Amino acid sequence: MGSETLTGVDVLTTQAHPWHGIDPIVAEGRLLVFIENVPLSQIKHEVDHLSGHLKVDHPQDTSSLPPEAYGFVPRTLCGTRVSQLNSRLRGDRAPLDVFVLSERPLNVPGVLAEVNVVGGIPVRDESFVDDKLITVLHRDSAYGGIDDISAVPVHVMERISHYLIHASPTSICEVGDYFGKERAEQLLQAAMDDYRRVYSD
Repeated sequence: MGSETLTGVDVLTTQAHPWHGIDPIVAEGRLLVFIENVPLSQIKHEVDHLSGHLKVDHPQDTSSLPPEAYGFVPRTLCGTRVSQLNSRLRGDRAPLDVFVLSERPLNVPGVLAEVNVVGGIPVRDESFVDDKLITVLHRDSAYGGIDDISAVPVHVMERISHYLIHASPTSICEVGDYFGKERAEQLLQAAMDDYRRVYSD
């Protein structure tokens, strides 16, 4: 990482790539994730995979807006191992998506958040596996003590499912039954394995 001196203070001239340059593991069951989209955003953002910059992908196409912050887990990839967990559909070759539940909305995209894994949602987007992790913001006063998706209010999960199904008017998205922490950790491990197989030196 480069640096320069400005009035005696070292200033970083580059920052880590959100997908490739950040270690996501903080502790057992706890991750650093990158937030691309914030609750009720009418613009969908995505990280440009080449440059690492957060860019505008497109205005939200429908009135269904994200109910919670979401983004991805660094150094993960939905590839062969992920597809073998539940089906023979191909992974979407993108980082593993993650929703972050919090009492107070995360209103700034392009930030890192420390979260605890509680479960996930199986998602089929067209012909690809596109499963989502469900996490809670670490130390959040309302959600931080939740250890499994079974303790998440049903209406919160229903809003996420509704958003996934109706966010795009052009693609067909199928959402299955929510799964708990143990299976979510298997999904996470598979996505990290897929990443290492493709991007390890």
